Amino acid sequence: RLALIAAEERRPDDALRSAHLLIESDLEQGRTFAAASALKFASTTAQDHTRVPALADLTALFNVVPELGRTRELVANISRAQGLFAADKGDEAAAVEAFSAALAAARGLGERWLLAEVLADYGRLLVSVGRFDDAAPLLDEAQQLWERMGAVRWLERIEAARSPAKVTA
Repeated sequence: RLALIAAEERRPDDALRSAHLLIESDLEQGRTFAAASALKFASTTAQDHTRVPALADLTALFNVVPELGRTRELVANISRAQGLFAADKGDEAAAVEAFSAALAAARGLGERWLLAEVLADYGRLLVSVGRFDDAAPLLDEAQQLWERMGAVRWLERIEAARSPAKVTA
């Protein structure tokens, strides 16, 4: 709750610190679903406020979760955060690998919001490295999902991501 309040008050560092404490607590108590939800929130907050490097520490907290205890939800959220972090560092190969894992896990969940987030983030990465043709179907699918959910802010992100692709010689 404190993380949400801090984010709403435009205090991203406090929001990410609160998310860190929440993830630690949830993992100590074996609540991986709650920890994954906190990471999902932190990933969007970090992205919105140019604090993506903070995701490295947050994803490292999940190293305590054994492979057999990693649900699709957890894999999707960890991989998305790792993809955002790798993209922020300029590591295209690591970002593509992480987003591919996130996308596979998110598709298997059937949770539209998370799937749309991953599609949008992955598509934005591909646009940023000039892979417009690869990005287009991801952004199209994300846009369709966001339109059905009425997520205006995410639709604006998609439009912003497409802008470089619309520039012609």
